[in-house]
Amino acid sequence: MRIRTLLKQQLRRVGLEVNRFNASGSFTARRQRMMDSAKIDLVLDVGASDGGFANELRASGYDEEIISFEPLDAPFRSLKAKSKRDSKWNAYQYALGNQSDTVSINISRDDKCSSFLTPLERQTRVYSGAKISSHTVVQMRCLSDLYGTLFETEKRIFLKVDTQGYEGQVLEGAGDILDDMVGIQLELSLIPLFDGGRSYSSLLRELERRQFWPVMIEPVFIDPHTEQTLQVDAVFFKHQVLQSMSESIAKKD
Repeated sequence: MRIRTLLKQQLRRVGLEVNRFNASGSFTARRQRMMDSAKIDLVLDVGASDGGFANELRASGYDEEIISFEPLDAPFRSLKAKSKRDSKWNAYQYALGNQSDTVSINISRDDKCSSFLTPLERQTRVYSGAKISSHTVVQMRCLSDLYGTLFETEKRIFLKVDTQGYEGQVLEGAGDILDDMVGIQLELSLIPLFDGGRSYSSLLRELERRQFWPVMIEPVFIDPHTEQTLQVDAVFFKHQVLQSMSESIAKKD
């Protein structure tokens, strides 16, 4: 028996699985290649938490501008400290949604799960960190209000939204400036996980209406008891951009 096979068997007995990492075929690498092809020069990082998504972008080779938004005090302090070390990364302490006001937010045991919506029992049963531990009040802005002030209209923008069930309200607050985006990444719930959260099908219809096509999907939340995928990260690009990429490849061939 090969040593590698024996090692894998031993690790599986304690619940671990080891496989070779395919860097070029990973979700982050594929996303970055598409961002490069689309000439993305600004990422709007909505629901930034402590800056994990921006760090992931930098690690995958993105070296253009990032603007991050995070309303909660503790993760924002960490986010701000990281962004200060990067001249092309700015962070702002407010939420994005469908109104400009002060709004109450539910803080979860795991602050990455905090939301303006109440988590449903299916979510908290699978992950107790999603249970509400406290509440606070934060500033909320509409993305449309920031257009032409925090970022410029001529930028080629990739919008990432991870707001724990509030993605639909963020898109609503963006309004028609969504039509000027080049790419979008959304966290989509495949089953209801938040009271008042929009269904993934309605969000897909909204993006399709605006000519955004899905290009890649990655599971991010799985029920370990049923193996059902509960949430995914989904990346979309404008139809015209995808057509341009295809035509460029065809010319090379």
